[in-house]
Parts: sequence; C-alpha cells; structure tokens
Amino acid sequence: MIARNHNSQSHFGRISGGSKIAPFLLMLVFSKLSVICGTFIVFDVLQSSSLLQVISTQLMCCSLPYILLYQPKSAIRPLSKQLWVKVIFNSGWFSLVMILWGLGLKAVGPTRTILIFDHHETIVLACISYLIAGNDKYKSRGAMLFILGLLTLLFIDNDSAVNTHIESENENIIFHIIYAFFDQLGVPDHKHGVLVLFIALLLSTLQRSYQKKLAVETGGDKKLHTTTVTLGGIMLSLPAIAQMMTGDSTTSFSAWVSGVLPWCILVAIVTVANYTVEKIAISRLDTNRVVKYSFIITCIVVLGMGTLWHGPLINVPQTPSDGSGDAHHHHLSGGVFLSIACLVLSTVRLSKQSGPSHGTFIGYGDTGLPMYTFDKKIVKSKVMPFIKSTLGQIMSSSDSRQIFYFLCINLFFCGVELLYGIWSNSLGLISDGFHMLFDCAALLVGLLAAIMQKWPKTRVYSYGFARVDILSGYVNALLLCVVAFFVFTEALERLIDPPEVSTDRLFIVSVAGLLVNLIGIFAFSHAHSHGGAPCSSHGNPGNSGHGHTHDGHGHSHDGHGHSHDGHGHSHGEKKAQNRNLQGVFLHIMADTLGSVGVILSSLFIEYFGWLRSDPLCSIIIAVLIFLSVIPLLKDSILVLLQHIPSDKQAEFYGALDDIQSVENVVNIYDPHLWQYSSNTCVASLRLYVNARANEQAVIARATEILKSRGFTETSVQVEKELFKKALVSYGPSLLDKASDYNIGIYNRTENVFKVN
Repeated sequence: MIARNHNSQSHFGRISGGSKIAPFLLMLVFSKLSVICGTFIVFDVLQSSSLLQVISTQLMCCSLPYILLYQPKSAIRPLSKQLWVKVIFNSGWFSLVMILWGLGLKAVGPTRTILIFDHHETIVLACISYLIAGNDKYKSRGAMLFILGLLTLLFIDNDSAVNTHIESENENIIFHIIYAFFDQLGVPDHKHGVLVLFIALLLSTLQRSYQKKLAVETGGDKKLHTTTVTLGGIMLSLPAIAQMMTGDSTTSFSAWVSGVLPWCILVAIVTVANYTVEKIAISRLDTNRVVKYSFIITCIVVLGMGTLWHGPLINVPQTPSDGSGDAHHHHLSGGVFLSIACLVLSTVRLSKQSGPSHGTFIGYGDTGLPMYTFDKKIVKSKVMPFIKSTLGQIMSSSDSRQIFYFLCINLFFCGVELLYGIWSNSLGLISDGFHMLFDCAALLVGLLAAIMQKWPKTRVYSYGFARVDILSGYVNALLLCVVAFFVFTEALERLIDPPEVSTDRLFIVSVAGLLVNLIGIFAFSHAHSHGGAPCSSHGNPGNSGHGHTHDGHGHSHDGHGHSHDGHGHSHGEKKAQNRNLQGVFLHIMADTLGSVGVILSSLFIEYFGWLRSDPLCSIIIAVLIFLSVIPLLKDSILVLLQHIPSDKQAEFYGALDDIQSVENVVNIYDPHLWQYSSNTCVASLRLYVNARANEQAVIARATEILKSRGFTETSVQVEKELFKKALVSYGPSLLDKASDYNIGIYNRTENVFKVN
C-alpha cells in the first residue's frame, strides 16, 4: 500500500525527471569510453604477453583501489569458516570467468568481446526466464532478439582475421592444450572465441547472482566484490609467477615490468572507475534504466572505436602470424552491425519496467492521505501448461515415451553434427545432419500418432483417434519407399561413373551414428518381433450393449466391452501389433543399415581405393529397406481398405455359423468385419428372424457368440418379416428400399457372400 501526498516537496529518493538524468548519463559516457579503451589496450598487450600474466596483473592492480575505496577489512574479520569457503569458491569462479574472457578477447578482438560479454546479469537472467516461461510476448521477443544477436556473431559475422591463429609460444601448457583441442575439432579461432565468450557470459551471470546472495552474509556487495577480485588475483598470480620464473624472455620479469604492468595499472584505474560510476547511477536511478543507457552508450562507443581502430592503440611488440602488422586486426562487418541492432532492441525490451497496471483506492490513512493498492496484471502463460500437458501425455504411455527418448537422442546428435559440419565446413557432415533431421521428422510423426491415439472421442470423431497409428505406419512406409527409390537411382548413376569420395571424419561420424541407431534398434525391437498382427480382443472397457425394437425391428450396438470368454488378450501381443512403432523401427533399421554401409564403403575406399563400393553398398541397402517395408505397407493398405484380417476370417466365419444355428434365426444379411485399430476389430451384421423370435434374446445370444470369438466392438441388427411388410405397405418408394435388404445374403453351406 502506498500513501500519496500530492503537496509533498520532498526530493529524496530516486530521480525521475528527464533533465536531472543528464549528469549521470555524462558520467556513464566517460566511464564506458574509458573502459572500452582499456579493453582495446588489454587486447594489444595480449599480442606479446602471456594471458595468465595479463589477467593476474590486472586483477591485482584493481584490488588496491578497491581496498582503498570500500575497505573490506571490517567485513572480512567476522566471517566463519563456512563463509570463507563460499568466498574462496566465488573468487575461483570469478577467476575462471576472467580467463575465459581473455581467451575470447584474444580470439575475436575487443569489439566482438564487448558485444558478447558486457551484458548486465539482469538482462541475461530475464532472457533465460522469458524464453522458458514465455508469459510476456514483448519481452519474449526481446529474449529471442538477444539469442539472434549472439548467433549472428557466430554464423554470419565475417571476421577479417578469421584465418589468424591466436596461439603464441609464451602461453601456459593448459592454454596450449585448449588450443590443440579446438584445432583437432577443426573449429576456426573466431568461432571458438565467440563460443568461449558465450560460456563466459553465462558463468559470469551465475557468478554475479551467487555473489549478490552471498553479499547479504558478508557485509555488502561492494566489500565482497573487493575481496573476490583480490583473492582471484592472488590465485592467478601463483601460476603466473611460476611461468615468469621458468619461461623465456617474453615472460620474464623485465618484460612484465615494461610491457604489462604499466598498462594494467591504467586499465585497473578505468575499470574501478566504471564500477563505481555504475553503482552511483544505480543508487540514484533504477537498475533497468542504467542497464539500458549503459548498453546503448557502449554500442555507440564501440562502433566508433571499431571504425577508427586501424592498429594498436599502444606501442607494444606485435607477433602477427603472417608478418603483417594488421594480421590481428578484427575489422567491422555487416554481421557486427546486425548483431548490435538485435542486442540493442533486446536490451530495450528486456529492461522495460513491468509496473503495476492499475491501482485500487482502499481508504484514508491516519494522516488523512488517500491510500492505494497496486495490482499487477498477471499474464498466465499458455505455453508452459501446453508443454506440461504434452509431456504428461507422452510419459503416460511406454510407446510414446520410448519414441520421445530416442527422438531427443537423435535431435542432439543431429544438432552436434550440423554445428560441427558448419564450423569445419564439411559438406558431408552437413548433408548427413539434414538426413538425420529427416529421420527426426519421421520420429516426430510417430510420436504425434502415439499421442493422438490416446485422445478421447469427440462429437465429430465418434470412434476416437486410435486409427492414427495405422495411418502413421502407412506414411512412414511410404517415406521409406521414397528414400529407397532415390538411394537406388542415385547409386546406379554413381555405379556407372563413381565420383571421388572424401573420407575425412566420415568413419568417426558413421560409427557415432551407428551407436545412436543401435540404441533405437534395441529399444524398438519388440515392435518388429511379430510383424503386423491384426487386432486382438482387447477393447475399451466400460460401455455395455443395448438393443431396441420398432415394429419387429431390433437393433443392438455393443460398446467397447472387455471379454475373456474363450479368447483372452496379451499385452505383449498388443505392442507387437502397433504399426506406428513398426514404422519407427523400420526407419531406425534403415539408418542403421546406412551407417553400416558407410562404414564398409569408407574402409574399402580408404584402404583399397574401391570407389564403386559406395554405390554397391547403397544399392544393397536400398533393396533391403524396400523389402522390409513391403509387409508394413501392404498390411496398412489392407487395414485402410477395411479388409477382413486374415487370421480373423476363420473366427468370423465360425461365429456366423454359430449365429446361423441360433433358434429362430432364418438368415444373415450384410455381415461385415473390419479392423479399426491395432487392438480393435468391428463386427456388424443383420439377422432375419421369424415372427416367433424374441429380438432381445437373439441379440444377446449373437453378441455373446461374437464376444466368445474375440470381437468386442459389435453391432447386431434384428429384422422380422413383419418389418418388411410394413415397408411395402407405405408405398413404392419404400418398396425399393425394402429390396435393398436382400443384398449380401450369407450362405453358410459355401461360407461365402452372394449378391442377389
């Protein structure tokens, strides 16, 4: 509740007037200009000095002015051992972030480092929360713009120094291992620098959030930050001193004094000044406004610096890899401008204040002032409930759960393959990644079918959606036939004129793909253990049949009963009959055969030079895929055409014989049996009985016979001679309709249907 005094002349608290913000904006401009120049200086120093020495020296130089300003001594003394452990852990975390920052700076240059790393933790946390929750469209779009800005620097930015290798001889052995790791992956320095900075940004956001919580127990954020910087500098100074004592002339004490220490002192001064100015601005303005103005000023300054920067800002020895002084220069590109636009828009959106939507007057306070309560507008997310509901449906069934797990594994491998192919510029990996994406689409079809067949009945879909699994099996079978056809035709062309095949990294990727597919083979092997067996006697329990008569006409629709009379059901058989899982299994088997073929052909090409082994393996695989798909395709087509299941024909004809022998039954008209889903068969027939028959007794007996044969979804209709005579008496038009009742009379002696 807030009491408003419209006559108050008090000016204490935060500043809201636009004219009074100007001094703070001016302070932010000078501080950002200074700290950005400091980043450019650190980049120049790193070209000739060890990263470990530069970062440790900078932290130690920052610690002295921090101690003089914030005097953390009073906060350090009363700390318990448990809190000291937390503080040391926080300092080590901060040191790791600074090392990653230095690695990224050396790889991509100061302009891109500032654009990626210099984001306030509130922006990053808001981006993550709105991407997950999605309860505010305005800020959710800002979060997507933030991700787009970072991806632009990763994939679209054309860095002019992309071919310049950043590793130098004066680095620690750990950094040599890191550089060697990226070299083995074939990732360019620019791209791995962007990735390292992105990781550093996430770790820095988590570290600063952890530090804010820890500051409550340790005497305030400023004092804790001073302690963190000091301890972090001490941690990194120990290995830096060891490197200085055992290294060459470039890492010696004299080189450090002349080439590192003076510039680090200067950078430390502007860093501490920037931190202090931000704290002062946040104390008088709100955090969101400071974050927004700071980043906009940063982008303007960094664009100006990047445009005017044509060489080192300071006079330090350079070690370019190609002998030119401009080898390490990272010019601006169109990707940088696009990234700045996305990041600025995202910061403006994510830093917008979500204030109360309206207030409610609740009365007057003790002083006579009006009192209000502010109610925030609560926006309920529709995305998260939908995701939770969908995941709940997926996890409720073993079939959908297995498909979902394997789809996640497949998508992860596909993403890794595509990213690695883009980074290493490997066309083979990119094409195989899109092939895996096609397989993921097939798995997604199977997953949707597994979910939809559990949906309840509706007014329009009175039978429900259980038949979707058959439709999914049919679609997957058609897709595999198309794949087999195109692989076969392409293989024939290559068999006549075999092209050169590059086996670089092909064997490793194929083995990895084979391992992924073997997981799917073992997970879905039960789906192919019995082929496409037709429906069982497992219906949907809970509904009972009913009958009625009108002028001698009896009619029964037996619901989804569940019977164990004569023909039980097996849950293991139910899984074996799922055509949806059969289609998924065949897709995985096709991928497995493809991986085996690629492994064999790559070995033949690598060691024997047999270029035709690749198309030969492809032809064999295409034929095997086509032959394995034919049973599923044929079975799905027969089900969709409402063909009587082959192994149920004898049961159905036997049931008709038993019904024909029931007392008072004269004949059987229009008997039908068709398979609705993998677990349900539908039987319908019309019985012609004599005038003495009890319709309900005949319906009950016929239904019982059908259930005993395993048909739980039945429809039995009973007619008498009196009903037909009634139709004839109404006129010629209904007489024609009456003649239709003689179509399809069942002849029990020949066990066939005859048409009159």
